[in-house]
Amino acid sequence: MKTEKNIQDKVEQTFNVLEAMDKASVSPFFKDQTMRRLFTEEEKQNVWPWFTPKLQFGILVAIVVLNFLAFTQTDSDSISEDAIEDFVTTYELSDEDESSLFY
Repeated sequence: MKTEKNIQDKVEQTFNVLEAMDKASVSPFFKDQTMRRLFTEEEKQNVWPWFTPKLQFGILVAIVVLNFLAFTQTDSDSISEDAIEDFVTTYELSDEDESSLFY
């Protein structure tokens, strides 16, 4: 019986809390702004309207084709060792006189 009375007291306390709550007042300006934002469709401002996905894909394909052509046209032996040695001696990048720990 005691637990039943405790439960009944808790239920009454809960209802008393609900009755004590007041209605929250909101300014009409806030409500109007919120409703306007909810129900108006915002237009997206497109910075570059001409830059469509089709154009983007076309540019991507063109870049890939140009890179492929450039890769196939270059000869890996076009820069010979003689040219590299001439470059090193011209700009004095060689350290032949000094010894190194790495070679």
